[in-house]
Amino acid sequence: MSDDRSALLEDRLTLLRRVAEAANVATSIEAALQVVVDLVCEHTSSAVGHVFGVDGEALRSLAVRHVADEACFAAFRTVTHETPMTCGVGLPGRVLEDKAPLWIVDAVGRDDLPRSTSALAAGIRAGFGFPIVVGVEVVAVAEFFTTNTLEPDAEVLQLMQTVGIQVGRVFERQRSEANLVFDALHDALTGLPNRSLLLDRLSQLCIRAQRHREQRFAVVFVDLDRFKVVNDSLGHHTGDELLKTVALRLRACVREVDTVARLGGDEFALLLDHVRTPEEALVVVERVLDAVNVPAQLDGSEVVITASVGLALWDESCASPSDLLRDADTAMYQAKSDGKARYAVFTSHMHDRAVKLLRVQSDLHRAVERGELELHYQPIIELSAGVITGFEALLRWRHPKHGLVSPLDFIPAAEETGLIVPIGRWVISEGCRQLAAWQAGHAHKLSMSVNVSARQFTGKQLATALVEDVVKAIAAHGIEPGALRLEITESVLIDVGTAEATLQTLSSAGVGLALDDFGTGYSSLSHVHRFPFDVLKIDRSFVAAMGDGPKNRGIVRAILLLADGLGMHVVAEGIETLDQANELSGLGCSHAQGYYFSRPLPAAQATALLGENVGQGRVWTLGPDAAKIV
Repeated sequence: MSDDRSALLEDRLTLLRRVAEAANVATSIEAALQVVVDLVCEHTSSAVGHVFGVDGEALRSLAVRHVADEACFAAFRTVTHETPMTCGVGLPGRVLEDKAPLWIVDAVGRDDLPRSTSALAAGIRAGFGFPIVVGVEVVAVAEFFTTNTLEPDAEVLQLMQTVGIQVGRVFERQRSEANLVFDALHDALTGLPNRSLLLDRLSQLCIRAQRHREQRFAVVFVDLDRFKVVNDSLGHHTGDELLKTVALRLRACVREVDTVARLGGDEFALLLDHVRTPEEALVVVERVLDAVNVPAQLDGSEVVITASVGLALWDESCASPSDLLRDADTAMYQAKSDGKARYAVFTSHMHDRAVKLLRVQSDLHRAVERGELELHYQPIIELSAGVITGFEALLRWRHPKHGLVSPLDFIPAAEETGLIVPIGRWVISEGCRQLAAWQAGHAHKLSMSVNVSARQFTGKQLATALVEDVVKAIAAHGIEPGALRLEITESVLIDVGTAEATLQTLSSAGVGLALDDFGTGYSSLSHVHRFPFDVLKIDRSFVAAMGDGPKNRGIVRAILLLADGLGMHVVAEGIETLDQANELSGLGCSHAQGYYFSRPLPAAQATALLGENVGQGRVWTLGPDAAKIV
């Protein structure tokens, strides 16, 4: 090999090494391109070097260039920046089209080179270009021009192709880093910003609002109602498709300046910028409620879902971005507790309630461990005979500092934390134990009603565990299955599939089933007849309204006729007066419970009351001349 050839090869290897070094140490794509343009111009003695970025079929001139003489090539450079370049047009366009290096021997007077006139004026005679590629994608095109005519050199073009691949690695690395950043700040399923990005943008708005107090904003917290039912009944794939559908709908509800984020699960948040009044934010909130509620066709099924929404507006008292998000979350929970499919606007009172709920949740964990829970028992009376035929077991919490805590204060906390599941297991076992003790004292036909939470029916795993808990408790305390009656509210029937299967299993095992608070929940006549209930409980609100007119009495009469047609016994709740008891008896209601007969009593007092009743020492007699207790 001649010395000239060896030197040429060494020069080319040096070029490739220096390009590789530039690609490895570059802090930006522009910096790497500038080094490469300078190196190629030096290696090929080119007077002009320039790079175009690729945007689909178009090429855009980048501020990356090398010129041997600024004054000489200024006009050509201006034309280069101002001349539209597309795929197939001019030197860079043909490189993009062919995805391969290209050599032009004579750049003067050619119709396919739109800059030929200005090239001639600048003294340009030849040029070449090569693609910068990532895989098979052309991401940029580099072009170089000389002031002397050069014949095509296949080895130079091959060298330039290698340079283009090396520089492409800078683009690839930058893309990977950008993707990592994007993935870290966005939800993988929906592509929406995640909690981290939302809090960052929220923090920026808080800083701005502290400086410019007139530039207010709001946070909207959106939680889908009964989303778990969709996952459990139609599968997680359908659930994911629903989340993506909701994400698109939420985006359509806001402006470009606003942010829609997915916080996780079925929770979303909207950051509404430049909100001057609560009314402006509420327009968006109502739009969100309407958009979510539109039926969606997913995997061949029509899915209808609603959302509970909380709204919090920034004010001077806002301490941190996370506080504002927390306030919107608190308002959302208020909307859920108010009945779902609605919104609530945050107030300081809600925060006080949330703090109290958190304290209750913390204490409740210890209450379970320390055995602070107990059952009180309210008698169920057979109206025609005035005798006790059973009890309803009602959960109470004897707090070491606050005494008896109202179930209204701790049952929601138990539901939310999931503690209701182990608590419910204990209630079933303790109720069966007490019933066995009473039955041993000659109250053989006595029954025990125990309330079961909808949470214990949530999903097949918990529903199966409920059945196992009931069977174990019955066996452990030696009672007849029919003596135990599980009271279930209508909210359980939302997840029809799981509820029906579980209730059928319990019924087949001989366990009694009562539909509690009938008429106040989600069930319909088409649902009720599908389930094996043997008792229907009339809600106290219907009993209290009987004295308000014949229409209200007609509702109770209709419920009694419905129950009779379905072969169900009826227990009326909330009896507080003799008139109510007499009227219910006259309408054909067989059983009742309420304060007229007895408040819920601790076990010892309930035992004493039962002993008096069984021995005919205490009988409730109905009639116009009857006393309350004789």
